[in-house]
Amino acid sequence: AGSDNDVTPRCIYRVEGNLRQCIELASRNALERAQAALESTGAGVFARELPSEFNEAEACLDIILSRDIAANHGADRERAGDQLNPKLRDLVDRGRKVSDEQYASAIDRARHYRASLVRLLDDDAIILAPATDGVAPPIGIEGTGSPRLQGLYTLTALPAPAVPFGYSQGPPGGVRTLSHPGPAVPRRSGPRRTPRQRERKPPGGNATRR
Repeated sequence: AGSDNDVTPRCIYRVEGNLRQCIELASRNALERAQAALESTGAGVFARELPSEFNEAEACLDIILSRDIAANHGADRERAGDQLNPKLRDLVDRGRKVSDEQYASAIDRARHYRASLVRLLDDDAIILAPATDGVAPPIGIEGTGSPRLQGLYTLTALPAPAVPFGYSQGPPGGVRTLSHPGPAVPRRSGPRRTPRQRERKPPGGNATRR
């Protein structure tokens, strides 16, 4: 029996998703270490496949991301396109081709994916997943590595922190844990305060901004 301070989840689903072929040895080893550590506490870890509809999640994220980037950086593309990173230029160009109907459909699908994952995660269950393809590459123009394996959790906007879990010939390998978002927080009623109204005066001092 667990103590009152026991926070071990009742159920842990190990999810590798439809991009499991992208999981490199370092990330797979981190998953194995994390699963062994969780099982040593008495938690049950079970492999779980996501429905086939999730196979389109990567394309859905690309539609939303490219359209939003085009909306925010289109002017930069026109003004100084030759100075932009080629990847950013490509995102802007792809996003400009996304129609309003395609964008709205992708937003609806993202909400559906989120609802599907929330149904899987009751208040006492988590998902264990690879954080990235592998360890981060050396610092350079290519950035910190591929974001593909974290795309689903970015798309669904669920709590999904990445946790380092052991080293693999250099940088640490990591895992991602996904939990239930909890109850919705009621929106605060009343008008928004202006920056000046947000200033507060501490006792005996000058106004400070939060």
